[in-house]
Amino acid sequence: MGAEIDKKKIAVIGGSFNPVTNAHVWMAEAVLSAFPGMHQVWMMPAHRHPFEKHRGYSSHRSRMIRLVETARIRYFGYEIDHELSGVTYMTFCRLLNDPDYRDPFVFYMVIGGDCVVDFDTKWQHAEELAAMVPFIIVPRQGYDLSGYRGLLSRPPHVLLRHAHIPNISATEVRARIASGASIREMVPAEVASYIRRHRLYEERNGGTAGNPPDRFPPPAA
Repeated sequence: MGAEIDKKKIAVIGGSFNPVTNAHVWMAEAVLSAFPGMHQVWMMPAHRHPFEKHRGYSSHRSRMIRLVETARIRYFGYEIDHELSGVTYMTFCRLLNDPDYRDPFVFYMVIGGDCVVDFDTKWQHAEELAAMVPFIIVPRQGYDLSGYRGLLSRPPHVLLRHAHIPNISATEVRARIASGASIREMVPAEVASYIRRHRLYEERNGGTAGNPPDRFPPPAA
């Protein structure tokens, strides 16, 4: 028991982060505010995505997360560095048995309320995953979880009932850029500057110019 107490608590937010938005950052801040004992939140971009809809942006996705790092919000390139499938169950099977991470950390998984609705039926190995790692659920506008009685409705899983996250999607950000519309207040200023500098998500070039390195050292403990 003492060894478990000594471990640092880490909350992991997974996703495409194509690009990282203010909603991602506010989600991380909400978790840190709700759990004073949480050491850090790590943002883990997916290595792969069904239909390869994010192919060509891996380097940029990693770099943009790096731009929003703070002392307690960190980039975590585990899926990309190990070229994993993107199936959350498989990623956590490996992570929780990796001595570099298993021994010093206790992990939590952070997801939005929109993902909870279909968790039991659409997530691969949902029952095993729910038993493997505690989930922290952040509400999303338009998704009422008051009647949810599924796998994540009971402890150790937790719903942050009073968190207020802006209804911003990366899909909408990309669409607005492609149409020439403003993305002000949708992404952090540093990310907006990066997107403009590399001309990402513009229809005329597909946003694939200038790929910087996408492999970084693990977050500092």
